[in-house]
Amino acid sequence: RNHAGGTVTDSCKASVRPLEKWFETFIYNVSLKKARHTGVLYNPIFAVSRERIRQYPRSMYERLLREILRCTSKAHEGVAEAGHYLERAWKAMFES
Repeated sequence: RNHAGGTVTDSCKASVRPLEKWFETFIYNVSLKKARHTGVLYNPIFAVSRERIRQYPRSMYERLLREILRCTSKAHEGVAEAGHYLERAWKAMFES
């Protein structure tokens, strides 16, 4: 379901699965082990310094954007496995 009580929609599967392989492919210099240790930051609402953002190459962000945008069709209505994976990456990426 795309939300509680909503219609059932098919999720858009990540282009690389499972989560550990997705991390290795899309998130540079951050291990899934670190992500599991630091915890999860649900929802894309957080503050991060310019320096922390710029520690990763622009190409990484561009690849992440393409991965998320592949799942924007009406058929999926925002139910994207890659978005779920990305929620698990933010905190590990930007926390020291």
